[in-house]
Amino acid sequence: MHSRRILVLTLGLTLAHAAALAQRPDLLVADFEGTQYGAWTVTARRSARAPLPETLPNQMPVDGYQGRRLVNSFYGGDRSTGTLRSPP
Repeated sequence: MHSRRILVLTLGLTLAHAAALAQRPDLLVADFEGTQYGAWTVTARRSARAPLPETLPNQMPVDGYQGRRLVNSFYGGDRSTGTLRSPP
């Protein structure tokens, strides 16, 4: 009986915590709406060196981003590589 109470209490606290987190607004880290990456460090070989306003020719559809620009690793095709590192 005691174990069951602890389990119910733990479940209730977990659900309350999840509900509190769901009510918080999203935290915007970067929007990439400009023509440069700002303070982010770009190391790219055949990769887009700036946020792009659209997907590229022969690229699969891209969705789930907001705004006018996106970070796109398809610049140069499937062989493009690189990193985009945030400031601390």
